[in-house]
Amino acid sequence: MLLAELARDRLWSSSDIKKLAGGNLVRVFTEVEKVRDDWSAVGPTEDWISLEDLDGKTYCRYPGT
Repeated sequence: MLLAELARDRLWSSSDIKKLAGGNLVRVFTEVEKVRDDWSAVGPTEDWISLEDLDGKTYCRYPGT
């Protein structure tokens, strides 16, 4: 519905609508794949976050605490 409304607006060209609909998605996926490839060279990291670092910075709580 959004794209149909934009198509009726003279300020939006068909090229602009295509960019909005798919161009941004392709750009984001390209960036995500680059980060994935960069991180795959390093490997996964699984560092624990200390409770002190989390204190007051998250709403996640274990039941009963």
